[in-house]
Amino acid sequence: MLNKKVFTGLAITLVGVAASSGVAGAEDVRVSPTSAGMPGSDAIGTLVNWLGQLALLGGLAAILAGGAMFGWTYWNGNSGGQNKATKMIMGAGVAALTVAVGPEVINTLSKL
Repeated sequence: MLNKKVFTGLAITLVGVAASSGVAGAEDVRVSPTSAGMPGSDAIGTLVNWLGQLALLGGLAAILAGGAMFGWTYWNGNSGGQNKATKMIMGAGVAALTVAVGPEVINTLSKL
């Protein structure tokens, strides 16, 4: 029986040889993603739009709650609560930025 170290070394060697030699006559794989003719593609698009809207509403709620928390903790002199509120507000801003820029990032990367 092979012990774990020998098996791992053998597997790494085989993967390295296969990757370096390539397969003779292999052609590049080409993919053209499209939703044309896919059943339910309109419903999936609607669900993704709803998810984006919910994320934006959640971000707005977090900003409002963070602002209220910041004001309350500032009034009470609780600097730890102010730090939490600031993180909440910043996280909501990053979430909104991700929702706004995410589709463009995906589209740009898929064209590379």
